[in-house]
Amino acid sequence: FCDRQLKEAEKAKGNEDKGNKRKRKHIDEGEDQAISPVKKYLDMFFESLLSAITNGFEKAKDYLPRFLEVVEKLDDKQRDGIARLFDSKKFAVQPFIQWLPQIIFFHNRFSNDKLSSYLLRELSRLYPQAVYMAFQTEFGATSHSGGEEIFSNVNVDTRTIDEVRKALHLLQDPILQIYDVMKILKKTSAPKPDEERQIADVKEDFQNNQNLSEVRKRLVKVDKIKSFIDTILHKRIQEADLDKVKAYQKEFATPKERRSNVERYENTVKMYSTYLSRFEGKFDNAKGMIIPYQVIGFSNLPSESHCPKLMSFDDRMTFFTSLRRPVRISMRGSDGRDHKWIVKCGEDLRQDERLQQVFGIMNRLMMSDVNCSKKNL
Repeated sequence: FCDRQLKEAEKAKGNEDKGNKRKRKHIDEGEDQAISPVKKYLDMFFESLLSAITNGFEKAKDYLPRFLEVVEKLDDKQRDGIARLFDSKKFAVQPFIQWLPQIIFFHNRFSNDKLSSYLLRELSRLYPQAVYMAFQTEFGATSHSGGEEIFSNVNVDTRTIDEVRKALHLLQDPILQIYDVMKILKKTSAPKPDEERQIADVKEDFQNNQNLSEVRKRLVKVDKIKSFIDTILHKRIQEADLDKVKAYQKEFATPKERRSNVERYENTVKMYSTYLSRFEGKFDNAKGMIIPYQVIGFSNLPSESHCPKLMSFDDRMTFFTSLRRPVRISMRGSDGRDHKWIVKCGEDLRQDERLQQVFGIMNRLMMSDVNCSKKNL
């Protein structure tokens, strides 16, 4: 009922804004008159929803995306009030783990936001590895966007997580990785921060002799590839010979030609990452690494200690034939199961992440419907 009143108020306000030929992206603090008629519904919506979730009503959890949508339209003062409401009434934060990417995005968008900081701090106490990995995936470091403060009271060994993430990066198609850098160097404008990271990754992946994979060892012996790395990546980007870059790029112009340089090698984890092929996990909760992102699919897990630990990697791996050449691998867990994973590099994965969340919602809806259950949907 409260949500319907809020939607009607939003619709009325939208029509008013449209009539005034202006768009409203959020509720400004100085426009209290716009929210005062629905303030009581707003307060009831938050308190009743969070009480229902805390008391274990499963259907209430389906309203969490709506909760985040409404919160995004509030001003700083109102969001601070919701943070105090969480703290004073000790509402459950566990279900919010399913929407961790959205909360991190929200936290990055509104600097010094107390509500998102509170949620991330509490979630990091229960699911430290999941929150840490999500921060690393989004920003490449926890120091960005207030990550250091969030993880200040978390006792978790992140070295294994960092090493595994770095090793997984090596599973991408190395020819495609070089081709992406060629496209960056071909531009006349200065590279963006994420493009700088791509260039640094190629330098690290092809020049670090200690961790150089077997496939990359063989590729750097190919004259054209060796010449590209030696003459281009050793220099500053501003000094790059664009004509030479264009010539190299033409050599790897089509996906078929790019794949032909790699497909003659055996597609095994050992060929691409010695670290992953020799990985031995630990059962210890303090030092063991959980199978990544397990908690995001299960909001009823009280902590990460209930999640299976990553013990080893199956040596078999498969390249998909799509343009970005993602890789399917299998992680062996302490629960005795093989957990299938897709490793995808060089692309923004947030859209894929949102689709996975939609699939999760649809699965829960169909599982709760009698007719769908009869049809095994």
